Amino acid sequence: MTKKTVITSLSLLLVLALLIVGYKLLKNKNERDAEEAEAEEAESAIYVNDYEAENLEKLSYRGEDADLSFEKDANGSWKLSDDFNYPIDSSTVANMANAVSSLRAVRFIESEETPDFGFESPVLTVSGEYSDGAKLELSVGAENEYNGNVYLKDMISGKIYMVESGFKSAFDYTKESLMLIDEFPGISDDLLVSLEIRDAEGVENTVTDETGLKESAEIFRKLSFSSNNAFYATDEELKSIGITPSDSAYADLTYGKTVSLTNDDGTMSTVVQNENLKIVFGKSHVISKTGDDGSVTESNYYYYTAEGSHIVYSVSEAVYNELMRYSTYVAAEFPDTSEND
Repeated sequence: MTKKTVITSLSLLLVLALLIVGYKLLKNKNERDAEEAEAEEAESAIYVNDYEAENLEKLSYRGEDADLSFEKDANGSWKLSDDFNYPIDSSTVANMANAVSSLRAVRFIESEETPDFGFESPVLTVSGEYSDGAKLELSVGAENEYNGNVYLKDMISGKIYMVESGFKSAFDYTKESLMLIDEFPGISDDLLVSLEIRDAEGVENTVTDETGLKESAEIFRKLSFSSNNAFYATDEELKSIGITPSDSAYADLTYGKTVSLTNDDGTMSTVVQNENLKIVFGKSHVISKTGDDGSVTESNYYYYTAEGSHIVYSVSEAVYNELMRYSTYVAAEFPDTSEND
């Protein structure tokens, strides 16, 4: 290697080293700038409160369509204060808790309160109580016609703020829309085991042949739990609509479910475990539907619920009758079609 070549190589290495150092310096500067900008933004941010959502233990709100109160149970899940048994979506209430805690405002209103702020007839009021005894009382007034934000008043301090209009959407729930419906399982035709069925007259049957199982399971899946027309019922209310597991019509489907297991050596394996879903039916009732043209049609439906659940659903009379015919189903006997010699 010549002296000139050595010098050239050293020069290139020096340039590369300078580039690396320069890159690291620039990266560090950008990170510092970002941290400083974030700190400045946090320092200049306007907060209605600085409470932690996880410490909120009670929450109530009153809006146009709902007046609800919640509190946490021993496990930290949100429940309706007046009915711990009512199945609500706890995660949705947790989102409400996040919305009111460490609440950030768009601006602080220094001017004197006027009727234009809308607090005389608020569209939403929210109250809460934290684990340390701190109270929360918020009132949401009118929407600002220029920027679309809404006026919010801290009823304890008397301070008025402007917050983003999306704050209200966290509370756009009624008791019914918060109801947590049952989860319908995935049922594979390849893993069907049996269908035990009893009609309203007490006629019972068990379907085990492949053809009958696949056909009946296809109908059974139409009982998928939908929030449409679903409602919560107490034990007494279940009885009043004819859902009494001891003597009601029912369809009990046993099927295989593939689950993963961890072996003693840490490896994974899959096995098929049998599970069942028992649907109990109640009385017939009429549901009216209004068409786009204003016409009203009435159809017969049957109440039903999953055994052990208090959520009641409705299925059309046609589907109900189609399923109940399997109470007298007999597996087809196929004739021997082989040719005699």
